[in-house]
Amino acid sequence: MTEPESEPLIFGTDEARQALEALEFGPPFLVETSFPRQGMAGDWFLVHTLEELETVLAPFGKGMHIHLRSVWNLVGEPWDLHLKK
Repeated sequence: MTEPESEPLIFGTDEARQALEALEFGPPFLVETSFPRQGMAGDWFLVHTLEELETVLAPFGKGMHIHLRSVWNLVGEPWDLHLKK
């Protein structure tokens, strides 16, 4: 039985930035965006810096979920970090 996923951090907060900077494996990051209960298809991005991540996500509104994974660690747990906007 898998553990329930913890509540995602809010993108753009100090807590989320600290979590991004503390990831064991660094960039580049594979980013999956999803829009639960909004009828919109998600997308995938490859970003190399936190600033690039902020630029890529800037046009999207609230309600989006963001899953990040370092490309240097593509095995094990499904995602390194779960955020929402």
